Amino acid sequence: MVMDTAVVITAAGSSRRMGGLGNKLAININGKPVIQRTVEAFVQAGLSDVYLVVPLGSEAFFRELVHPLAVTLVTGGATRQASVCAGLAAVPETTEFVLIHDGARPFVSSALIARVLAATREHGACLPGLPLSDTVYEAGGEHLTKVLARDDCVAVQTPQGFRRALAAQAHRQAQADRVTATDDAALAFRLGHRVAVVAGEQANVKLTTPDDIARFIAPSVTRVGFGMDVHRLVPGRRLVLAGVVIPYNLGLLGHSDADVVAHAVIDALLGSAGLGDIGQHFPDTDERYRDAASMELLRVVVSMLSSRHMDPIHIDVTLLLEAPKIGIYRDAMRGNLAAALNIEPGQVNIKATTNEGLGYVGAGEGVVCYAAVTLRLIQGD
Repeated sequence: MVMDTAVVITAAGSSRRMGGLGNKLAININGKPVIQRTVEAFVQAGLSDVYLVVPLGSEAFFRELVHPLAVTLVTGGATRQASVCAGLAAVPETTEFVLIHDGARPFVSSALIARVLAATREHGACLPGLPLSDTVYEAGGEHLTKVLARDDCVAVQTPQGFRRALAAQAHRQAQADRVTATDDAALAFRLGHRVAVVAGEQANVKLTTPDDIARFIAPSVTRVGFGMDVHRLVPGRRLVLAGVVIPYNLGLLGHSDADVVAHAVIDALLGSAGLGDIGQHFPDTDERYRDAASMELLRVVVSMLSSRHMDPIHIDVTLLLEAPKIGIYRDAMRGNLAAALNIEPGQVNIKATTNEGLGYVGAGEGVVCYAAVTLRLIQGD
């Protein structure tokens, strides 16, 4: 987890350009409200200190939209600038950095968040920008007033990153000078601070009009993946299944903690996404993964899929082991898998059976796990 950085997400707008669709942040896109997807993007990137700025009186509404994610709700102002200012005021002064993001950009990737944060740490202020494909002129009314060099222009996105103290100072000065701007980087730049620019992403769109929403509310593509793993039972090792340590006189042998359930689920996820297998991403020749907690590796894979707009929606696990019985641990295992996959426990099924005394499983020499996953691919331009 990133401990020195907070995230301020603006969600206090009126959505007036959405016509009859209502609050755009509540619109369901392939199973989740827009604002829940936005918050999840930062949580999956390791940023859990999130401040969601919402309209006065809408706290319960937004709390329900982002459930079960933990956020701090802040009452916003009449303008975006006032709302950001309120969000910054809620962030503790001990926090060193802050990322400011539009709630209506739900498809921001972990990779983009990491780029912005790295540049913010180095330069103190950063924004993501996209090169322009169209020629851009400055026009006054109906007439051309200035020709701009397209190669010198970028289309600005969020999240924008700042040292928290710089962002707070920029907003205080703007308020004192009665200056308004459409984004926060402009206020930092106004103070004479250099603002770094990193590569934005085409997928990081801001949902503003009904046409924007229509691009993403389309029949979703469902994929299915299958995973299998086997580990030997040996003395002197812990028996870890789906992150639960089960008391037993034998444990599973492996380079990591040998969590056979997590490994099978990882392979099922990678298979459904067409991303190879666990050995390609976490090879047993890499000392970084010696004794690694496999549930943490599972979270890495889930984040990898999320950055490609792929969400698991159901997992079915079958364990083959002669002993011990896992019935009393089943709920904890389901809960661990659900938390790692960002789904509900009801979307996780775990079954266990013996091998009727046959083969190495029947002899109590090893454990086999099979996993099937259903994945939803969110399609957009």
